Amino acid sequence: MTTKTTRSGYKSCQSLVKGLKLLQELNRSSNGAATVTELSSRLGMHRTTVKRMLETLVEEDFVYTDHLSNFYRLSHQVQSLSYGFRDSIKIVDIVWPHMMALTKELVWPCSYQSLEGHQLVVRASTHAYSVFSFHTGMPGRKLGLMNTAAGRAYLAYCSDAEREALISMISRDDPTARTNIPQLVEETRRLGYGRNRAEWAEEPKFAGVARPIVQGDTVLGCINMIILNHAISDQDVARFAARLGEVVATIQKEIA
Repeated sequence: MTTKTTRSGYKSCQSLVKGLKLLQELNRSSNGAATVTELSSRLGMHRTTVKRMLETLVEEDFVYTDHLSNFYRLSHQVQSLSYGFRDSIKIVDIVWPHMMALTKELVWPCSYQSLEGHQLVVRASTHAYSVFSFHTGMPGRKLGLMNTAAGRAYLAYCSDAEREALISMISRDDPTARTNIPQLVEETRRLGYGRNRAEWAEEPKFAGVARPIVQGDTVLGCINMIILNHAISDQDVARFAARLGEVVATIQKEIA
């Protein structure tokens, strides 16, 4: 087996990599809980390896065991892993209650996403609180800019200089970006919001609408709503986008 090396030339610690992947997979599980068999199957790891790592995490208080159901569950201790990460925390604190209220009102789940490099990262999500959600482990997921509603909203309303920099970065992997992004920006500005109607190859069953949260000439992030594409009409999309616009306007006043 070939040993992987890090970007700086050190040998990669595969035990740590496996442990992190295990935590991520447990986080994606419904209610943050799964059995050894489920995790072993999803991660492609031997059951004994998964069991040993889980018991180590139990010993360190990051996971606890439900002996009645044989489920392993994340503990509150996992939150300590993010205490040093301050990006977008203030905004998430402001956005969160509005997203929860919107999900309760319209049922469909929402997420707040902000830029990291040339991708958006889900910082907070109400997927776990929506009966219409099919994705429980959204926080931390990275999403492209060109094919997602939030990405299109970001590109349309960020500054010209930032957009040009993003186009340059995206073009390294996708040569069509230089031509397609200006067209997406024009369409998004015409609509007044970001929209995706089953155009994202990774999630072809879903549609999305998104609005940017803007402070001055800076896009702080975007709020996105995910809907099953076959369950809604264009009129529904426009109605959701209008309601989302009202919520974002309130959030922007609170941030100012």
